Amino acid sequence: MNRLRCGSLLVLTLATSGCGPTEGHRAALAETKKLQERIQFLQEDVARVTSEAKGAQRSIDSAREEATRREQETKAEREALQKKLNEVLKAFEEYQGKYRLSAQHRAAGQRLATLDGGAGRVFKDVEVLSITPGELRFRHASGLDKVPLGQLEASLRERFAYDPEKAAAWLAAERQKEVDEETNALIAETKAAHATVARMQRAKSGSNGTRLRYQQNLNAIYASANALQADRNCCPVHKRYQLAEWSAEAARIKQRMAALPAGP
Repeated sequence: MNRLRCGSLLVLTLATSGCGPTEGHRAALAETKKLQERIQFLQEDVARVTSEAKGAQRSIDSAREEATRREQETKAEREALQKKLNEVLKAFEEYQGKYRLSAQHRAAGQRLATLDGGAGRVFKDVEVLSITPGELRFRHASGLDKVPLGQLEASLRERFAYDPEKAAAWLAAERQKEVDEETNALIAETKAAHATVARMQRAKSGSNGTRLRYQQNLNAIYASANALQADRNCCPVHKRYQLAEWSAEAARIKQRMAALPAGP
């Protein structure tokens, strides 16, 4: 652009000076024209590239918007399908639960000629009493028994609507219940034993204290009786009566001491 201006300025200078164009002037004019043409070509090329870039950017933006729209539609469709699937699974699970309960209720009173309880146990003349989620309880020719549903043969597991997960959860809960009952019983027995020991210790301590008091009273009576015995010939008659009373009291104290529990 600066060259174009310089070339124009040179032509204007030559025209105003009245001098005719020389060979150098003509070459400069020709070069200036080429430069102008080149600049125009470049400007047109820049405009074309700019237009193409804007078009490409519009295409990219449009593709991005389309991708975002499709992603949102896909996400909404996926959520709708997942919701519908959850509803179907929930309905099927409810149906399974109702069917399982119905099958277990219908099982009560059914009879089986033989029942393979697993581990080599075979029961005869079986009458089903009840079915829990984890066990089959029944009466047979030799008495009452129960067998985990998982140990039954496949046809009976299907017949009684066996569910491995529910059976495992039920059996685990039953085992935990038994452990809790045993633990509570052991705690109760331990508390009772502690209470018994405490009572025995209190009784032992009490009997020892009573025995000590009796012994002290008896020693006091013996001391007084010995003192009176030393001079009983010279003591008044009422003191002799007192000596007899002390002797009787000493006998009663001995009898009470004999009735006390044995000391340590």
